[in-house]
Amino acid sequence: MSDRVRPMESFACPDDGNPLSAVSPDEASCGLCGRHYMRVDGVWRFLPEAEDALLSEGERLQRSHYDEGAASLLDSARERMIHLHMRKAEGILEVARALVPADEGLRICEIGVGTAMHAEWLVQRLSVHRYFGVDISLQSLLAGSGRWEGMPGFVPVLGSAYRLPLFDGAVDLAFFSGSLHHCEWPARAIAEAARALRQGGVLVLSEPVWYYPSNLYYVLRMREERGQMRLRRRRVTGWVRDHGLTVERFEYFNFLPHPRSIRGLTEWIERILRRLPVLGRISSMFRCVARKQ
Repeated sequence: MSDRVRPMESFACPDDGNPLSAVSPDEASCGLCGRHYMRVDGVWRFLPEAEDALLSEGERLQRSHYDEGAASLLDSARERMIHLHMRKAEGILEVARALVPADEGLRICEIGVGTAMHAEWLVQRLSVHRYFGVDISLQSLLAGSGRWEGMPGFVPVLGSAYRLPLFDGAVDLAFFSGSLHHCEWPARAIAEAARALRQGGVLVLSEPVWYYPSNLYYVLRMREERGQMRLRRRRVTGWVRDHGLTVERFEYFNFLPHPRSIRGLTEWIERILRRLPVLGRISSMFRCVARKQ
């Protein structure tokens, strides 16, 4: 079977969990419900654009927001990666390197992959067998095609965080990087990510801290950002434990911007701030790392 249909080894129908059969390199079918799923313009469509009935109100809002802003996300991606996202990506890389991969490499699912900004950076630094990049915004996925078309093992998927088209235990690492707060029901999204993890696999949640001044500005200004307020430490760790995962660490990071010219200094300041009882929680991001037992 050609490499174009090998993702079928991990795909399952998002409606009933049934294994999919390859009809062609660009089409899969479910023998139980009869649905067909197509790969168009390189993207596997597990959430047809026309089927709004499959989306919650929150998902429709987020899809519209990111479909409209896909081009600007792509244009600003390099600068955003340097100044905002680098610490998130480095934390995920650290976790991924600690996993013992199979001979063929890691199986990763990024939920909310957007224009594949993190994916490009991670694939360059890891041995990856399959990297499932799931997003609800088709325009964001297509805007990032110049990145992912040449990335080994990358599989772009139009799909929902609540209905991942993956078998139980299909991946070694699942992560949300600034995307969980966009989920209307974050506990459901965590449950679905946990289902897709193998035993011993790891879930990473890297999300904004709502009361950090710059984050609070967007929370108050943009409806799409208000989900940050749901992600309190006790609540997040409770959701994770409820779905069979053990929290290995919960940490705050990104107290300051990290321009390359003074990064050594800002990281030294962060190490000090992190140790302080009160100030140690006034950061722009938190990271929760949990393992499936």
